[in-house]
Amino acid sequence: MTNNSSRVLVALNSLRLRRRALEIGAHLAVQKHLPLTTLFIENVELRYASQLPFVQEIDRLSGALTTFEPPRLERLHRLQIRQVRQWLADLQSQLPSPGDFQIVQGNYTESVMEIAGEGDFLVFSTVHEWAVIHQRPPLWVWFDDSPGADRTLTLAMEFASRENYPLLVAGSHPAKSTTSTENRFILTEPDGFIDLLNKQGCSAVFCPRSSPLAKQLPMLAPCPVLLV
Repeated sequence: MTNNSSRVLVALNSLRLRRRALEIGAHLAVQKHLPLTTLFIENVELRYASQLPFVQEIDRLSGALTTFEPPRLERLHRLQIRQVRQWLADLQSQLPSPGDFQIVQGNYTESVMEIAGEGDFLVFSTVHEWAVIHQRPPLWVWFDDSPGADRTLTLAMEFASRENYPLLVAGSHPAKSTTSTENRFILTEPDGFIDLLNKQGCSAVFCPRSSPLAKQLPMLAPCPVLLV
């Protein structure tokens, strides 16, 4: 883990680029007057797989099986990085200071945790994004007995108010800020919380970094995950 200087750290997964996480991170950077750092995480397992002679991929257009080769992966990453830089250019005018962009090879969640400082806000993208059809899905907060639960709830309430999102709170322990959340709190265990996100939809999920659920959410939630 690096120093304690606060920033908003957005992690984009090379397995599936999602602009939504970057937009959420930019809005949070504006709200908290913090610099934005964007990480493009190249999946090391995918790179290893591309070097194996028996690995094949399905062409998205034709459906045909083709050999999965390192040069194809390199071209894909170059296109993805170009796309991320374009997204950052589009959002630049909204940011309080110029954003930083880094390319990292490694495991998605572990790489981010190694880079993050104690005071950083972490925004994870998602591979399986919930489809938005008619209405704006709510922001969710996971509230448990971990040390950062109150801070996470406060940040989520501020973000929901500023960005005009509906807010729902769920967890294994009732939220202490009952005057603001008593009508929006759902008592559930972690597995039930994941089911709620998939069934009711979500625009983003706020979770304490100290919560045991923090390690699972970035890979299971159908929307961007903010670890506070």
